[in-house]
Amino acid sequence: MSGLKWTGERFLPDVEGDVQIEHMHRYYLASGFAAGKRVLDIACGEGYGSNTLADAALSVIGVDISEEAIMHARKKYSKVNLDFIQGDCTAIPLKNNSVDLIISFETIEHHDKHIEFINEIKRVLAKEGLLIISSPDKKEYSDLTGHDNQFHVKELYYSEFEELIKKNFEHQTMLGQRIKYGSYVTPINKLDQSHFVGFKKNSKGIAEKKNGIFNPLYFISIASQVQIPPALLSLYEHPLENSEMVNTISNALRVKSDAYDTLNNEYNDTKAELSAVAAENELLKMDFARKSAMIDDILNSTSWRITKPIRWVRRNVSLDSYSKIEFRIKSILTLPIFQKVKHFRDVVQSVGGIKKIPAKTIRFYNNDNIRGFKNKAAYLVSKFKGQTPVSNIEPPASETVSVPHFEHCFSLNNDKNEYITYHSYPENNTEIRLIAFYLPQFHPIKENDDAWGKGFTEWTNVTKAIPQFSGHYQPRLPGELGFYDLRSKEIQKKQIELAKNYGIHGFCYHYYWFNGKKVLERPLEQILSNPELDFPFCINWANENWTKRWDGLENEVILKQDHSFEDDMAFIKEIEPILKDPRYIRVNGKPLLMLYRPSLFPEIKETVKRWRKYCDTCGIGEIYLVLSHAHEHTDPTHIDFDAATEFAPNTFQVPEISKHLEFYNKNYQGHVFDYNFAIDYSMTREETNFVKFRSLCPGWDNEARKPGKGISFHNASPERYSKWLEYLLYNTQKQKQGDEKIIFINAWNEWAEGAYLEPDSRYGYAYLDKTYQTLKKFDKEKFNLLEQCRNINKTSEIAVIIHLHYIELWDEIRDSLSSFKDLEFDLYININNECSVNHINSILDVYPDARIFSFENRGRDILPFLKIFNNIYPLNYSYICKIHSKKSLHREDGDKWRHSLIKGLIGSPKIIKKNLEKLASDSKTGIIAPKGNVFNYKDWVGSNNEMVESFAVENNIRITENFTFPSGSMFWFKPVVFKQLYKTIDFNMFKSETGQLDGTMAHSIERIFGLLCHTNGYDLVDGT
Repeated sequence: MSGLKWTGERFLPDVEGDVQIEHMHRYYLASGFAAGKRVLDIACGEGYGSNTLADAALSVIGVDISEEAIMHARKKYSKVNLDFIQGDCTAIPLKNNSVDLIISFETIEHHDKHIEFINEIKRVLAKEGLLIISSPDKKEYSDLTGHDNQFHVKELYYSEFEELIKKNFEHQTMLGQRIKYGSYVTPINKLDQSHFVGFKKNSKGIAEKKNGIFNPLYFISIASQVQIPPALLSLYEHPLENSEMVNTISNALRVKSDAYDTLNNEYNDTKAELSAVAAENELLKMDFARKSAMIDDILNSTSWRITKPIRWVRRNVSLDSYSKIEFRIKSILTLPIFQKVKHFRDVVQSVGGIKKIPAKTIRFYNNDNIRGFKNKAAYLVSKFKGQTPVSNIEPPASETVSVPHFEHCFSLNNDKNEYITYHSYPENNTEIRLIAFYLPQFHPIKENDDAWGKGFTEWTNVTKAIPQFSGHYQPRLPGELGFYDLRSKEIQKKQIELAKNYGIHGFCYHYYWFNGKKVLERPLEQILSNPELDFPFCINWANENWTKRWDGLENEVILKQDHSFEDDMAFIKEIEPILKDPRYIRVNGKPLLMLYRPSLFPEIKETVKRWRKYCDTCGIGEIYLVLSHAHEHTDPTHIDFDAATEFAPNTFQVPEISKHLEFYNKNYQGHVFDYNFAIDYSMTREETNFVKFRSLCPGWDNEARKPGKGISFHNASPERYSKWLEYLLYNTQKQKQGDEKIIFINAWNEWAEGAYLEPDSRYGYAYLDKTYQTLKKFDKEKFNLLEQCRNINKTSEIAVIIHLHYIELWDEIRDSLSSFKDLEFDLYININNECSVNHINSILDVYPDARIFSFENRGRDILPFLKIFNNIYPLNYSYICKIHSKKSLHREDGDKWRHSLIKGLIGSPKIIKKNLEKLASDSKTGIIAPKGNVFNYKDWVGSNNEMVESFAVENNIRITENFTFPSGSMFWFKPVVFKQLYKTIDFNMFKSETGQLDGTMAHSIERIFGLLCHTNGYDLVDGT
């Protein structure tokens, strides 16, 4: 339900610039040869070119290897003489001699089977047919520019391309294409224009064609009394940097620059004024401090203590009472000092006129907030001087304390509902290997001492972190393992015990090697020298510069990389004993060696060749090379690697949420993203045509490394991590084979990046526990059993599709299915990953031919239904019943609603018979919903309107105001009603959910069911 994404290679018509001109010019040119011909557009991509050719051709067939592209093209471009077919260019799905014109633009460089490709073209091309094929010149495109197109497998030089065509076609004409800036001179006389054609779009977006150039600005005449030779097309190239266009833009920029300079000067002047104000403020602060010191002297003086009774009188006695007590005060003053103090209060009280009599202490503030001592002093001084009391004196703004900030800090580690204690578990029986990245920077080394100060380790950063915004989980403090030192073998032993207990297969140690110098190598060397630390491992060469900014760039370099032939060989020889260790992780018997950033090598293919040759001769054998997609998304096969891996969440394209947060630090310069969006991005990522291992992270927050400037993925939790892991386990189980069933977790102990599985003070062992419990769902025996239950074949005209999310409801649904009695039907069930082998066998005991699936836990009952529907739609069932184990936990009558829905569909043999007869006898009936569950869309649109309208637009459907839909998404239906759902719904539109009661893709599709019924000319009716 979404358009194709611009990858930088596959052209889309709404992408502007040079690439648009290049592609469209070629297709406009080809259109001139297409009139009245049967045309094949091989590698048609988005379909825009095939659609252009169809304006002139007799018929056009667009073929592309991407199913997504073909689906998109079919929906977007609709012409009677245009069709799109999925197929490989080396196995074109057309008959011999079936087309007159073949168009192949920018195809041949994307693979290395050039001979097979040309042979296929010759096979399907008619005897007098024409081929128009293009490809970049390797010299101009790559060699001279240094450009490395990750999508190109084998580029050709001009001579190679020409030779390939000459060998296979008797006649050929070579044309060149390039976008240039300069002056064109073309003939105007029509007789001389046949070799030059111009194309441009008019105001309506329609391409116009013209012999010669459009709208020449000058005319040039060549005249003579005798015959002159024919004029030729000529082009005068001019440096773009000296062009009038560039000069115009430069002048405009200069004006903008002058305006900027003016504003910048004003800014600097304002800044200077602010500095002066700040300086004056500092003087005022100093004067305040001096006067405060004077107040302190007064408060500590003997005279201040002696006059305390007088101040009390002044504060608590009305002025008109002084005349009444004046003579009594004089008499008191004549008494000895101890009697003065004793009788003074009695004297004042006996006279009257008392405002307020304190008990044993005097309040120096007039509200419940505790003021500072100087505020008390200021209050007393103002009273002593007979002034109005200063009752709302506050400390300076820089000294105020944000109470919510500290409440947040205090509360984070006190929620015991989130905390999970240690549990000992048996080993999981699974084929999928979870490998966690391991950071060794938890012990001091000289290089870090020199760069950061003596004794620096990763813990130094961790302990400095503070919350920057409301809900920000900082600081992160370790649990059971404490602030450990990796020089301790006992710590490593404990880490291994924890990892094994919770299902982690092995560690991938970050390996630091800088032109012959190793750092942070001690933890791995302790593993190598201690066989009793028996735990699988591999290494990832972190081959970028080591900097104080933690970014591998050229700023503040601590240790620099120097990739060279000598360094290549020194490195592979250094790690030889590591690769030979029996504990080292292997794929199909080959040691797995990961490279963090292969793009930093000057000639990575040569490096790979050297490494493979050395390993083969030294007894290691073949190696399995993996590159990370932490920075670049290189196709590993292009540089002779075996696989790639994600490095979550690096390069994840997710929206920032900073503007929605309440920041404590008003000067925060970091970036905050939502962990839920990272999950959605991962779930909806397109599969690659090379081996790419999936990856996830328990969280990500490098605030500790970059205070106030970090990158945080907010809303991470063990529960959400578990949801993400379950999807990747499902994807890996489905997409990978054998030893390549690997998922990388980032990371075991990246504490300063907020990415760790180790126990902490807030969650305890929650992340590890979720890892074990989620992995347990992917039991090897269970998935082997499921493989035996997926043989899709039709044995009846009726199918029942069940989403069994709550396995405990199987008995109830089984009893309802018994109503079919002797009526045959094919049963398709999707189970939750929580289901065990015993649960599956309990289904097979009753229905041994049941087809059982275990799709990822996403999209509620709707996505599993659509996946099964897409599998069985070609079988042409007459009628299908859709039900699911609905609980509706947000409703008190959830169980009652489920009972009524299922009963209305298959509650008895009579009900089943009546529903089937209605479908069979009435050609207009498309869906039968349980009685009382047909709702009007307008009244129940909720927050689903945008998704429903998007679907309608993409499928050219008009939404009527009064269409209805089957609430509860259980119903009988004719498959033809949902023909638009077959291979058109984008499953990636189903995002991860957080308990929404409305507005998800599942809720929208529930309404689209009704929309399709009405727009396809069928009725949605109430059942029994």
